[in-house]
Amino acid sequence: MPRKKILQLLREKVVGTNAVHNPNVYLVKKPTKKPIVKTWGRTIEPPSNFVIGDGVEVAFIDHMPGANFEHRVQYAFINEQNEVVHIEEATTPPDDLDDNFNKVSLDD
Repeated sequence: MPRKKILQLLREKVVGTNAVHNPNVYLVKKPTKKPIVKTWGRTIEPPSNFVIGDGVEVAFIDHMPGANFEHRVQYAFINEQNEVVHIEEATTPPDDLDDNFNKVSLDD
């Protein structure tokens, strides 16, 4: 599985460090060189000094699955090559969740 390292980074640097529950985690279908996420009238992106490299993986972490939104969610921008993860806190899902993200299991 080519994304095994991405899942490991999410477990170690994002979800595993601050979750006492079982959040839903979604990963963008393919890495992007333009890691910009549109969400309910807001744009979420990593800082300008974040190294894009060969492409960035974007993860959406829903900390209250099944609840209506306007609750804690996170976006993780992951550079697999240098193992850098940047996290942005938010309260709404990406506009393109159904089209461009797949739900993943961090237990794999």
